[in-house]
Amino acid sequence: MKQLVLILLLGASLLAQAAEPLRLQDSIEAMGTTYIVVAYSEDEETLDRGMQAAFAEVSRLDRMLSNYRPESEWSKVNREAAKGPVPVSAELFALLEYCRDVNRRSEGTFDVSVGPLMRVWGFFRGTGRLPSGREVADALRKVGFGSVELDAARRTVRFLKPGMELDPGGIGKGYAVDRMIGRLKDAGIQSAMISAGASSIYGL
Repeated sequence: MKQLVLILLLGASLLAQAAEPLRLQDSIEAMGTTYIVVAYSEDEETLDRGMQAAFAEVSRLDRMLSNYRPESEWSKVNREAAKGPVPVSAELFALLEYCRDVNRRSEGTFDVSVGPLMRVWGFFRGTGRLPSGREVADALRKVGFGSVELDAARRTVRFLKPGMELDPGGIGKGYAVDRMIGRLKDAGIQSAMISAGASSIYGL
């Protein structure tokens, strides 16, 4: 009887070990920050497929949203929208419409047009500095999403004030993580954690 119980316990232990999911962790640099993905699945192929899909997605968004890339759509808007309407992709336009909606609902608290302030404080490249009161006042005159004109019919963006600059920091990382989570789910991964930057953690 004791031998039978021992065999049953050993069998249960082996089953528990077999059911334990595999774990894969990897990271990628995009949009000025580090994305760390920890994913779990029962087979290695699913993990590899999911990780590759998630990284491909954040790399795609880096090419669209990063203000660290002069060739990105976001950078093109910042360079040219004060001169006239800039045509953008449907995805970027929808994201800017969402930014406008949140800006209105938050009564201006959320505002991606803070680019001039980010630069004057040295936050854009992480250098950091204490600007003068005059510098801050000058930057504030260039801030305000109410001066960003979105034309849905033409799908264009235009700045109504010179010197305006959109900063994706308030929306880009969260949007990218949402899209990465979608790619992980599509690959069949049911459990994962993504950290973007020093303190942002998202799970599924």
